[in-house]
Amino acid sequence: MNNNTLTFTSPEQSTICSWGSEQVLMDRVTKIIKMKNFLTILLILISNALLSQYSFEYTIASDEDETFYNGIEDNNNNIILTGRIGNFDSQDWDPYILKIYQNGDTMSKRIMSADTSGWFQTVELLNDGNYLFLGQSAIQNGSDFDHLWVCKMDTALNIVFQKAYKMTTDFYFSASYSISFTDSDHNIVLSGGVRYYTVFPNYHWDMAFAKLNQQGDTLLTKIHHNEFEQRIFDISQIPNTKDYLAIAGNFGYYNFGPVRFDSAFNIIEIKHFYNNILNLGNCKWLSDTSYLFATIYHYDTKDENQISIYKIDTALNYQQQLTVGKIDTADYPAWRQSIAYANDTTIYIGGMEMYIGFWVTTPNVLELYVIDRELNLLGYKEFGSGDANYQLWGIMPTSDMGCLLYGTRYSEENGNEFDIHIIKVLREDIEISISPITATNEMLHQMNRKPYPNPAYHTLNIPLNEYSGLEDKRLQIFNINGKKVTDRYLCGDGNVLQVNTTSLTPGMYLYTIHSNGGKSSSGKFIKN
Repeated sequence: MNNNTLTFTSPEQSTICSWGSEQVLMDRVTKIIKMKNFLTILLILISNALLSQYSFEYTIASDEDETFYNGIEDNNNNIILTGRIGNFDSQDWDPYILKIYQNGDTMSKRIMSADTSGWFQTVELLNDGNYLFLGQSAIQNGSDFDHLWVCKMDTALNIVFQKAYKMTTDFYFSASYSISFTDSDHNIVLSGGVRYYTVFPNYHWDMAFAKLNQQGDTLLTKIHHNEFEQRIFDISQIPNTKDYLAIAGNFGYYNFGPVRFDSAFNIIEIKHFYNNILNLGNCKWLSDTSYLFATIYHYDTKDENQISIYKIDTALNYQQQLTVGKIDTADYPAWRQSIAYANDTTIYIGGMEMYIGFWVTTPNVLELYVIDRELNLLGYKEFGSGDANYQLWGIMPTSDMGCLLYGTRYSEENGNEFDIHIIKVLREDIEISISPITATNEMLHQMNRKPYPNPAYHTLNIPLNEYSGLEDKRLQIFNINGKKVTDRYLCGDGNVLQVNTTSLTPGMYLYTIHSNGGKSSSGKFIKN
């Protein structure tokens, strides 16, 4: 296969699609430093040559929309970012790749096609040091993206091979595999969702998975269908196991949380976060059983969202929580990669400030927090001065203990289209002072202890006050007439009790949970 030919393979068809020649964007792209005057063409580069440490900030602009969705650091400590470039209105997209060297120099590539629209969502570092890009494509611009696009490139961004696989059926009309990682068997695990129509034009997502080898061949695909909409937001391998942990939802009203899969993507177990946490979040493993989870925390008013970082174990014990933000603002973590783990004492959390009543044209700032493994807030830094709207798609740790942020910049000054914005900071760039941040280590989710879903269908989830597990607790359930229908002692781990309600007849029920020391909690629910 030459570099200009892409083979589409599927059970239904096998066709050849001719791709246009690759084009390097360096002659089309202008690096514009984000300063008070956006038109000032200047790259500020601060370096320490002895330590090979650099910090920089610049915008990559053209007359089209550009966005990066994912990135990795390669074996030479260069950053590889991948995403798309094209026209948002017509959905005419091309893959766009940027290689950032340690000193801030860049090399970019665009793969152009006259009759195919698509882009790369993720990139993985292969065993041979080259890059495997994965994304989606469609034969016609503006149509549904139904193919998985796989492309291997060498370190000079030359194409080694391209492949595509049709991932939809008569039931599913579009597919998006937006999250990937390389597992312990050196296979590439992809996850995301496929869409199907409920009542046109409304649609739902189902969870979808694929596994590829290092040569880009598909080894396994799987879709999980459920009556409620589902989609994967993050997935990784549980250390020292062959199992995967995914952050997903919804399996029912308010049911968001971690799902454990085996290596063939069969569901082993579903857990549920309490409903003030969104499932939009990012995980980082700390040990074989516990991980950091950065997500959005909704206050009761639903207006003043903040960023919460949790230390959680696989039994869903909430061990610690840190909630950060600012007064009178809504703060969100980065859309894709919000945790950059440099070491146990330098963990970066990326976010963005969104004012209440936010629109895409509202000027805002990007946020970078530094915490340690014990969830102590060590520092904070803002980027942007109210001159544009910034969206943060991800952050990455760098080999010099710094952090690279990649996002978009949008304003009337650049024609209301998205330009790439890159920021590289060193640890010493971030001051110890954390003003004006509000931070609390209080376990805020104790505020929400209501059972869910309510009404219950097959399972009722009851958040508990204690976080020491389910041992030595007694559950009693009574019907509306006071008749006891359940009385049993509990065992196991976790602080969310899952009660099978299949055998209960429809109606109102009361429950009581007795703990050691005479403590008890109670509530009521409806069984449908």
